[in-house]
Amino acid sequence: MTKIEQFFYDHAGYTMIIEPVAETEQQGRERCAKELATAEQYALEENWHFDWDLDDVDCGHEAGVCDHAPEWCQLWSADRAFMLASLRGICGADDNYRRIVEAELAHEAMTANQS
Repeated sequence: MTKIEQFFYDHAGYTMIIEPVAETEQQGRERCAKELATAEQYALEENWHFDWDLDDVDCGHEAGVCDHAPEWCQLWSADRAFMLASLRGICGADDNYRRIVEAELAHEAMTANQS
């Protein structure tokens, strides 16, 4: 496993399993790590851009349930003409979680491009 794949293995879990019966947890985590590493590299090669902004979605911040203002991550095409994917209501993301969100959005856009 590469250093980048190991990062995703350690931090991302295996959220991308489609058929959990077909693979073990270990296999799912390894596959997910490899797919996220590939998507991250693909986004770099395509010169896609990620923008993080404050979100107006209520994640409990205003009620005191969460101590972080919610954020919104958007993935844009190289020329910023098209939003390729986005995720709203992200609360309390550290640098590791931001990287995972970006890789998951890249994976979503990458697989949509391949269909």
